[in-house]
Amino acid sequence: MKISNTAWFVYANGIRGAGPFDDVLRFRTKLIAYDGNDAWVGPALADVVQCLQLQPPPRPAPDCDYCRYVAAAAAIS
Repeated sequence: MKISNTAWFVYANGIRGAGPFDDVLRFRTKLIAYDGNDAWVGPALADVVQCLQLQPPPRPAPDCDYCRYVAAAAAIS
C-alpha cells in the first residue's frame, strides 16, 4: 500500500471579540501541510524485534525513567 509522506494539521484559533457568545464559538482555521519521511520506520521496527528476541534481554539503562519505574513497581509486588 502506498502512503503519502504528506501529513496535514488542522490549526484552529478562537476569535476574540467576535460579538455576542450566544452558545457559539468562532474560530480561524488553517490547514497546514507537513512533508515527512518515514524511511526510518522499517529499520527501527526491525531493531525493536531484534531487541525483544534477545536472550537474555538487555540490562536496564540507569538513566531510563521508565526502567526505574518498572523496577520500583516490581519491588513493591
